[in-house]
Amino acid sequence: MENKKYEYFWETHYPFAMYLKKIFPNEYKRKYSLEGNGIYNLLYIGKNIYEIKYTETKNIAAGNTKVATDANKQMIIDTIVNNFNNGTKYSITDGKFITFPIAQFFAKLEIIKKMREPS
Repeated sequence: MENKKYEYFWETHYPFAMYLKKIFPNEYKRKYSLEGNGIYNLLYIGKNIYEIKYTETKNIAAGNTKVATDANKQMIIDTIVNNFNNGTKYSITDGKFITFPIAQFFAKLEIIKKMREPS
C-alpha cells in the first residue's frame, strides 16, 4: 500500500479496499450493508466467506506464534503480509489479527469466517 499522508483514519478505508482487490482479484467483493452496518470487505474462497474487518488501533500489538487453525484463513494472512511493502512492520496475533502502520495511523485487521453472507 502507498504510504500517503491522510488527515483522518477513515480516509484509508477505500485505499485499503483497493489493496485487497489488487491482491485478491477474483475473491474480493465489497458489500454495502442493507441494515446500516457499514461496508464489508469480503473474500469468497471456495465455499467459504471471510470478512476482513479493518479498524484503527493505538499501536502495533505484540505478536505471537499462534497460526490460524483454518488453512484458508492462514493463506489470507500470508497473502496480505507478503504483499506489504518491504520494511513494513507488522504483527500477527492469535492467527486472526494483523496490525500494521498506515500513514500516521495504526490499522488492525481481523479475519472472520462467516457462516452466511452479511445483509
